[in-house]
Amino acid sequence: MPNRKSTRTEEEKKAAAREAQLRYEARNPGRRERYYEANKERLQAEQHARYLANREEILEKARVYHEQNREHRNEQCRIYQQENSEALKPTRRRYYEENAESIRNAARVVTARRGAAVRDSCVPATVDEVFGMFGSCAVCGAEAEQVDHVVPRSRGGCAALHNLQWLCTACNYRKRTKLMHEWLDEDEFMAWAERTHSGGCVHVEDQAA
Repeated sequence: MPNRKSTRTEEEKKAAAREAQLRYEARNPGRRERYYEANKERLQAEQHARYLANREEILEKARVYHEQNREHRNEQCRIYQQENSEALKPTRRRYYEENAESIRNAARVVTARRGAAVRDSCVPATVDEVFGMFGSCAVCGAEAEQVDHVVPRSRGGCAALHNLQWLCTACNYRKRTKLMHEWLDEDEFMAWAERTHSGGCVHVEDQAA
């Protein structure tokens, strides 16, 4: 008679392992956390060593997973950021303070590339396209009232769809002809980057890459 375990698929084996882990944790609440704290440095060193030994494979798996789950991941990230907006502010501020120059440089590069793309392949947006992207203000989240050029026309921008964003009247007045990194303070800049880049789910690291 064949062994039932030998006929299980990999997914079934993984599901069984997860169930066993959950049962163990239910019988031993807090044991896993206590073990980690007692062996934190050794475990982190082992994890780092595994990463270095399998770096290319790990990165490829992460890339494939991200591509296959992009919309779900972005939606989950957006929800998390909305629900934890106040709690995330100290982290954003600390990261900005520690990486201010890198973030400013990255913003300049992004702006320059965006401006070049606008100049080189400027296909003016239609009215339907502009109203199709209608939403809340990209900066403060209030009711949007005006269309703004991310790279101002006076600085090389044009009316291509990827160079347009909706702003409320107050924010559009404050921005005038400035670029985003010139106008916003650190908290506003980080919030704007998260709202507008990559479907509203951009990690801070992406801005400083």
